[in-house]
Amino acid sequence: MHAPQPLTDWLLGMGLDTPLGQVVYGTHTGLLDAPVPDLAADESRTLTVLLPDLRLGQGEYFVHGALATTSGEEIHRLALGRPGEPTGG
Repeated sequence: MHAPQPLTDWLLGMGLDTPLGQVVYGTHTGLLDAPVPDLAADESRTLTVLLPDLRLGQGEYFVHGALATTSGEEIHRLALGRPGEPTGG
């Protein structure tokens, strides 16, 4: 992600949708008790969200993401991200 302006007191949210647009999972860093760093103007950062015990049925899912303030105001949204299929045991 890239912050064109300073970013403080924010959350990273993400979710999974079916190809028909049904949301099957959603969370954010506040719910996960995962602090995110303040970002200076023009700073870039890569954040990784791992969901090691997420149990999904076989099929294709799309990732969506959002940045929001801790008060709930949306800053940016990635409406329909990269498709993928569940992996693992």
